Amino acid sequence: REPTGMGRGIGPCFVVAGLVLTAFSAVYRHNLSAQPEARIWLPLLGTVGQPPPEPVDTHVDAETGLACHAWPHMGFAGDPSFTWGSMFKVKDELECCKACMAHNKTCGIPESAGKVFWHASLQDGPARCGKQAVACNAWTFCPFERCFSFDIHRHVRNECWLRHSETPNTPAVGSGGPYPPELRSAIRKHWPWAVGEDIWPWQMPEWTSWTSGLLLPPRAEIQPQKPNINRMFCERHPPCASQETAQSPPGKGRHPQPLVMPAGAQGAGPGDAAGGAGTAGH
Repeated sequence: REPTGMGRGIGPCFVVAGLVLTAFSAVYRHNLSAQPEARIWLPLLGTVGQPPPEPVDTHVDAETGLACHAWPHMGFAGDPSFTWGSMFKVKDELECCKACMAHNKTCGIPESAGKVFWHASLQDGPARCGKQAVACNAWTFCPFERCFSFDIHRHVRNECWLRHSETPNTPAVGSGGPYPPELRSAIRKHWPWAVGEDIWPWQMPEWTSWTSGLLLPPRAEIQPQKPNINRMFCERHPPCASQETAQSPPGKGRHPQPLVMPAGAQGAGPGDAAGGAGTAGH
């Protein structure tokens, strides 16, 4: 019996819908193979290409059980440094942490010198273990177009520094949290280390530029030491009333970094910066 009313159009509708989905799938697969960066995530329809990137805060290494413990606006100190940020650039904080984990597993054992532990996504050539059998357990990443540091080099986005902390539960800190207002308003010759206007023509940022992390179990307690930069400045140029009430350790919120040019100053914009070998002055 021939369907009547709305029922008459149901069959053709399913046929048309099936043809459209088939065509979309074929076209998408073609584009996906030609342009991997175009992959997307459609939660309502399931996975199409790759899922969203894993947050660095939730990553735990399946082999060692160590987590990243990312801390925005923090520059954990460590010695030795296994990579120089200007020559070891990665796409994000998670890759920087994973590189530290790979170094930890590959390079922290005897007779590992020269072994490849990572291929940085934004750098040519592999990263290899050094002569010392010391494992990475601290990492630092530059998340801004330019990152401020008390040294003589221009630090740029995607730099990844891998280090070793002797006390990862109570790590030493170069710079961390907000800088003291007394330091930000001081003349440059009173800064703990000289930073030329050709290196950093802007005012000192309010917050430390870098994001750092430590490789520890997920529930580990971390109590960073007071920032060395703050201590050095306040000892040389007292008083520092702001440090009497400063939160220690600082919170883990993320803050923007506007680059403010001092009145009458001229300097290169962020895009004109060229990366250079860095120091431990983060």
